[in-house]
Amino acid sequence: MTGIDGGIQLEASRLARIRTYSAHLARLPVREAHIVQLGRGELAMKSLRVFGRDAIVIRFTIAPLLTGHHVADPEWIGFMMPLSWEGDYRFNGQLARPGSVFLTSSPDGYFNIGKKRETLMFAVRRSVFVSAYCALAGVLPETVSLSDQQIVLDEVSARRLQALFETVIAVARSDGSNGTDATIDLLVETDLIAAVAGFLSPSLSASQEVAPSGVWRNPAEIVRRSEVALSASPDQMLGLSDLCQAAGVGVTRLSECFHEIYGVSPGQYLKQARLTNVRQWLLDEEDRPRSVKLAARTYGFRNNGRFAKYYFEMFGEMPSETLARTAE
Repeated sequence: MTGIDGGIQLEASRLARIRTYSAHLARLPVREAHIVQLGRGELAMKSLRVFGRDAIVIRFTIAPLLTGHHVADPEWIGFMMPLSWEGDYRFNGQLARPGSVFLTSSPDGYFNIGKKRETLMFAVRRSVFVSAYCALAGVLPETVSLSDQQIVLDEVSARRLQALFETVIAVARSDGSNGTDATIDLLVETDLIAAVAGFLSPSLSASQEVAPSGVWRNPAEIVRRSEVALSASPDQMLGLSDLCQAAGVGVTRLSECFHEIYGVSPGQYLKQARLTNVRQWLLDEEDRPRSVKLAARTYGFRNNGRFAKYYFEMFGEMPSETLARTAE
């Protein structure tokens, strides 16, 4: 396992099991989200979310190899701090290192992929963070441009930042809604935002913005255009030609970009996306499908036997078992 050594360790019992990814995203300032499970096994997720008025701290774990494309509310920005992971963890195509903190503020969202990962996420209203940053740095808000970037902290700084978030989680109070959510007082939240701004201020002010590249040279943009097409028609049988048309590139370039961002071919990604969509629907307690056949057909699986085989190989149980468990 790769990650940060040391730091405050949160009690595992405080992380609550989450059945579906949509439950993980509930109440969060996320406009769009699309996940695809690429590795075998159950999509085991645990999370603890701490809500303030203008900031949210989340600690979560995800077991299998999973890709994701998320688009946040434009009034919010996020700082993603991977704590541990197996193999390679990539954020917008960049490899994470011990001490990495990824700032995401683009209206196009971000991509990530990793296996057996544990992560701290700090989301904050853009205007509130900019005000705190300007107060510390002595600059005007109009001069601040928070671009997507990777900040790599030294070992001591990474431990201290992790400890800051863990301390806030430790003093948070359960809001009584479920086992995964808690709240913090406004004073604690204000101090947290100022502390994070102060912590990252030297790195942000020293960072160099990368000049935007054309679509032909930007794998993340090409994959994003493909993701938009998939999200717009999740229950349609889109093929490689459809993704190429949406991204404005040929098959070879599309394949290169998917391998760089996600580590798989577009064809593999499409198949796994359809399986993941079926799985998430079968697990949806509030809107579960009437039958496995309906779920499979909705996402383009016409051969029931072949679908059941693919499903079992990926998730370790038959789709009928998943649906029966959800109905209990």
